Amino acid sequence: AVPAALFPTLAPSDSVRSGNTAVAGGTELRVAIPSMDCPSCAKGIEGTLRRQPGVQDASVNYDSKQAVVGFDASATTADKLIAAIDSTGFKAEPLKAP
Repeated sequence: AVPAALFPTLAPSDSVRSGNTAVAGGTELRVAIPSMDCPSCAKGIEGTLRRQPGVQDASVNYDSKQAVVGFDASATTADKLIAAIDSTGFKAEPLKAP
């Protein structure tokens, strides 16, 4: 959320469908993870995301049951990041771009 507040966003045409927003220095993916059931799960998902190629930053919030991932779109895709979250046993649902 902080990078989006600090830098103007560019909304590609697919941003509403995919939950992606281009931001200075990369692309931001926002997802809901409604089945996440503990703070430790949030930390585990965050660690999984941070280990993915192209991920610049990842923040998973248990209270809001959401994740925000900053990534280099030339190195990975939103679909790959969603698959990484899904591989932890929790289903990620893309949110509409703000």
